[in-house]
Amino acid sequence: MEIRTLLLEDDTNTRSLLELILTERGHRVYGYASPLLCPLYEDIQCQCNKTRPCVDFLITDNQMPGMSGIEFIQLQARRGCKISAFNKAIFSGSWLNSEIELAHSLGYQTFPKPFSLKEFSLWLDQGEQQLRACG
Repeated sequence: MEIRTLLLEDDTNTRSLLELILTERGHRVYGYASPLLCPLYEDIQCQCNKTRPCVDFLITDNQMPGMSGIEFIQLQARRGCKISAFNKAIFSGSWLNSEIELAHSLGYQTFPKPFSLKEFSLWLDQGEQQLRACG
């Protein structure tokens, strides 16, 4: 089973590191420096298959030019995004408590920047196991 991951991160070094980690774990990574560059941004309506979302993991930075990660998440939720609650994460170097609460209410795991590779890997392990169990 191919694991498909959407990665939104404006910092080139962080995006490259995350792409490397994910690719080494067998993910097919769709990486963009901004939500505005992601093809899903232009989609008026979620075009996901009725039984399976278009990606298995959604990983985003929060502070990005043009649109924050939370704004993108909210946009996709309004469009009917079906991504599993277990496979969504958002990173930020400067979290406000209200942003953390909002991210958690939307089903996202939050990570501070800089982030722990061990913690991130454990989160990936859980999501990958959940995907395998669902088949």
